[in-house]
Amino acid sequence: YVALKRDTGDVLWTHDALGTGTKVTGDRAWTGAFAAGPVVVLPGPKTVGVDPRTGAVVWQAAGGTHAVRWPRPAGDRVLVLTAGYGGKTPKPGQVRCVDAATGNELWAAPCDLDFGSVPAATVAGDVLVGWTPTGEKAGDKPLARLIAFKLADGGMDKAWEGEPFVLDEDPFHA
Repeated sequence: YVALKRDTGDVLWTHDALGTGTKVTGDRAWTGAFAAGPVVVLPGPKTVGVDPRTGAVVWQAAGGTHAVRWPRPAGDRVLVLTAGYGGKTPKPGQVRCVDAATGNELWAAPCDLDFGSVPAATVAGDVLVGWTPTGEKAGDKPLARLIAFKLADGGMDKAWEGEPFVLDEDPFHA
């Protein structure tokens, strides 16, 4: 990650949140940096919150293939999402909610969204939405479904699950 001065484009700081030598290949990637509360969040093998002025690490949370900001009136939260996958042999992923200011874990919950193949989860209000494969096919194309979870201070519950849809050959454009 590289932070640039907005008025000059000069490098302000750099951070190796992905880890030295980490390769991002195929359809596996971490999401980009984003602001949450007083920090800039850098998702990677260890998701970190850094001071936006200096790049100094403020907090560090284990792992996650994806992270998203959950804006809250009492202070931003960061949802650190660990890969899982659906289908005929499901492996649940996990959502860990951390305080954006401190990095303290507030709660963790298993989740059947697929965070490993595509960083496609998002938060709208108090709802986390993403997708998971069903393990079935329509012809030679895999099927998936949207799933939403209602977020709360103490955890999350499944809100709804959509009808199956056909995944494009390029899951980044499904």
